[in-house]
Amino acid sequence: MALQKKLSAVRFATLLPYLSAICAIVGIGWILALPRDDNVRRTHVSENALLPGQVHTYFAGSEHDVFRAYRAEVTALVNATDSEKADVLAGIFTNAGLKVARQKYTYEAAGEVFEGENVYAILQAPRGDATEAMVLCAAWESNEGVLNEGGVALVMSLARYFKRWSVWSKDIIFLITSDVQAGPNAWLTAYHSPHPPPTISPLTLKSGMIQGAVAIDYPEPGRRFDAFHLIYDGINGNLPNLDLVTTTHQIAQYHIGIRTLIQSLDDHRDDYRDRLRTMLRGMAKQAIGLSTGVHSAFIPYHINAVTVQPWGDGWHDEGSLGRLVESAFRSINNLLESFHQSYFFYILLERMRYVSIGTYLPGGMALAAVFSLLGMKGWIDRNTASTPTAPTPAQTLAAASEKKKTLVIPRPQHLKGLSPALPSLTSPLLLLFTIHLLSLVPLTLFLNNPSPSLLLTFSLTSSVILSPLIAPFLISQQTTKSLRPLSLLTLGTFLAALATLNFSLAAAIGVACLPLTIIPSTRPKSVFGKVARWVLHQLVSPMVVIPAAGVVYTIVMKDGEREWMEGLKGVSLESVEGVVREALRMAAVGWWVEGGWTPLMVWGVWWPAWVISGL
Repeated sequence: MALQKKLSAVRFATLLPYLSAICAIVGIGWILALPRDDNVRRTHVSENALLPGQVHTYFAGSEHDVFRAYRAEVTALVNATDSEKADVLAGIFTNAGLKVARQKYTYEAAGEVFEGENVYAILQAPRGDATEAMVLCAAWESNEGVLNEGGVALVMSLARYFKRWSVWSKDIIFLITSDVQAGPNAWLTAYHSPHPPPTISPLTLKSGMIQGAVAIDYPEPGRRFDAFHLIYDGINGNLPNLDLVTTTHQIAQYHIGIRTLIQSLDDHRDDYRDRLRTMLRGMAKQAIGLSTGVHSAFIPYHINAVTVQPWGDGWHDEGSLGRLVESAFRSINNLLESFHQSYFFYILLERMRYVSIGTYLPGGMALAAVFSLLGMKGWIDRNTASTPTAPTPAQTLAAASEKKKTLVIPRPQHLKGLSPALPSLTSPLLLLFTIHLLSLVPLTLFLNNPSPSLLLTFSLTSSVILSPLIAPFLISQQTTKSLRPLSLLTLGTFLAALATLNFSLAAAIGVACLPLTIIPSTRPKSVFGKVARWVLHQLVSPMVVIPAAGVVYTIVMKDGEREWMEGLKGVSLESVEGVVREALRMAAVGWWVEGGWTPLMVWGVWWPAWVISGL
């Protein structure tokens, strides 16, 4: 009976590689099929209390003169220190009748020092009790690293404008940060913690729970525009509630009369190709997990936020942007409770088209199942490696005659179901734990080295060139037969759990790890086989895959009006190296400043699986 069970397990194990290949094809095909009309839903506002665009906006006329005056004040501070900028802003907010406070902060990351001073003011709601708040923010630097003079000036103009209205039931916080990345994170850390780190000053002035935030990125206030670019990607793949994105779009299109776009893709034709480009751009940003604007720092704190950025050339000016913000704040002001009706897990394919988590999640689970099935295959092979085949009649007679000559001690009843040939799991489990623990070494080196050496550090620590060559002298073949299935099962479990939190990162790591499945699990005996296996192992290493991903990212993230094939122009070794170098630097900065955990997933999940595949 036991022999029949083992033979059945062997026959079942022969099917697992085919099932794994099917899951890989289904997973990738599922993701590529998401932009099809059958899988797409149309966006709508689920929270009825928002009432987008149902109020008349009045930000116009004389407010233009106020904006231009504040813009001149901001332009005059272009070469001023953070303290001098804070002095001027604090004086303007105080003259507007608002309570003002300041905050200093310092971060050290990747050999750089990020320091600055935030200034914020609070408009106490005439009809509220200081238990809820909204935030209107802008940074001195825009997303492109230039002076955000229009954004800062518009925040001050709206602060003076909102002060005159008595409709607010929630406090409004006007926040001006020194930069896009460190400033908002420092302010939010202190806002939600009574004891912030020593390098971050505590806040002397606070309000209630923040329900929503809108950031303004307007570096060229003199240039007129014809569209609004909505930026919504958060840190670690977090997204704001879909209702906020939809509300902002509906106000812009139906109330202001201006079009909107997402993921920097202009002239969206709403066909499969443009939907796929939009999806890949969004998934790339979510997989990287870094900040895409001031709003990104709010989303990990369960504060729904977006950044509004003027786009293109047209006849709209700061008045249209001011009315958009005014109407959006009126909608958030109507909320009786937090955003909860619509989706927090979605992929936008177009400003009015999306796929929900129930539609895209099976693709990620199929990719995770690839490694789980191969792990099961290796586990069954390990347990049945010494399984005998059915004996012939001659072998049966010979065994019976030998049995008569040998004294046989019967096995105890409680041990009859166990196989005495199974190797111990102590060594494989200990080795698996050790390799995952050793991943902290390259992670620590990567996160603490200065920026110029990050690329070199990444290349050296991720290659581990000698590991497949010295493995036969340190680790037995029997141990690797148990280690590899455990590694694949661990990888599949990690990816399945990660897909529910950051689907894009799980899909990226899953696709990057697929080549690991073609590396032979048994060590070749010939020199040519050993060299071929070593070369294949290096070709699928993070050192090779990440620069290749940099090439793809460079092409996909080209300007919206260019075609994909035109994106190949200008791609060179220097440009790829620059993209990879900047991505690695931003990943290290994001770890220390924003709490981004993409480096941990790369080194703690992908890197150990790659190392074990070559042992």
